[in-house]
Amino acid sequence: MGNDARAAGGRSSRKLPRLAVDGVDTTPEQEPQPLITIDRLALLELVPGKKQLAAIVLRTACSGTMAKLSAAGSNAAPVLTEAETCLGTEGERVPLAPEAQFPFARPPTSTLAGTFRHGEACPAAASQDRAACVPAGTFVLGAPLFLPRDVRTTPERFALMNRYWLDKTEVTVARFRAALARGLRSPGFTPVANDGPLSGDAPEDSFRHCTFSTTPESAGQPRQDFPLNCIEWSAARAFCRFEGGDLPSEAQWQYAASRSGRDYELDDFCSSTSEAGCLAVALDTPVAVTDPAVAVDATPLDIFGLYGNVSEWTLDSFYTLDSPCWDGATLLDPMCWEKQAPLRTVAGGSWGSRRAPFGVTRSSQLEIFGGTLSITASSAWARHSWAFAAPTRRSQSEGAATVIARLGQPVPRLRQ
Repeated sequence: MGNDARAAGGRSSRKLPRLAVDGVDTTPEQEPQPLITIDRLALLELVPGKKQLAAIVLRTACSGTMAKLSAAGSNAAPVLTEAETCLGTEGERVPLAPEAQFPFARPPTSTLAGTFRHGEACPAAASQDRAACVPAGTFVLGAPLFLPRDVRTTPERFALMNRYWLDKTEVTVARFRAALARGLRSPGFTPVANDGPLSGDAPEDSFRHCTFSTTPESAGQPRQDFPLNCIEWSAARAFCRFEGGDLPSEAQWQYAASRSGRDYELDDFCSSTSEAGCLAVALDTPVAVTDPAVAVDATPLDIFGLYGNVSEWTLDSFYTLDSPCWDGATLLDPMCWEKQAPLRTVAGGSWGSRRAPFGVTRSSQLEIFGGTLSITASSAWARHSWAFAAPTRRSQSEGAATVIARLGQPVPRLRQ
């Protein structure tokens, strides 16, 4: 399958293979996206007058490992002695060899298609009052569209997710105060204290939307059950690790928001009102995690606030999905990580999104800019999860007091 291979000087050389069905050329005009494709070459030796059967299995581990038609690459004319294909090991290609064949007696009556299973399910009583168990599974990370800024969220990639636990609600002001009382120390000067009531008339980048206060009484209103915001990434992560976990990865966050607990994957950018959680809740300021206004913002696993109220920090460095950082991500629990990354990824909508027509959002959060902490932009909070996981991105300068994060279980390969 493919277009004419071009030789030097722009002249056509031999044509690449075509896909024919009943003698009709049905080759698609475009090739599928590599990272959500299992590309398998098969070499069959045909013997005139002899009917044989070959069993060819497309292994999930080969997702994204494209075959090579020759040493010159996949866009050159095929050379059988140089061709390589993935058989069952992630990222590994082996030289093309003839497939085993058997005498054909009758068509196969069974198939392995649809039988792939990965990881562990959640035990019957796995979820707790505070955290929900997110069972292992598979989904497509990324999105073919981006809203509202021109930041690439493709190529989409197939992802395998291990089981983890994720807080059902954002981390509250009361929970953060309790951690401070037990010895937590923020590595910076956030969260920012707002010793006064929240203001719906203040600009989105105003500290008057910050939910934390010097003391519970100085807030001028009950805010202990509000999600904590106006906090930098390092402080959010410090809280999560103090509690025994870590921030969820971008993949964990998106998996919980769009796929886990559903028989289908929710569109990352949907405007259908048939999914109550697909629309950001229209709010003038952050509200308590128990507020009826955000009760509709729930996944089938009863994880609340992923689409609205406040956005959330994730563990990942912020890079486009076609960057070298993401190119090196694994199929299992993919993540883009740099210890000293200047940007971190934020997930989800917020009260500042109003009724934005998208569900899962992905944005960059500038933590340090010109030596000054940019806490006047979308701020982060931490929520409790016990593993990893956002597709759309925006910059931190879009509004203060809008970002939160969820705490996650430390990534096994991340020890920093």
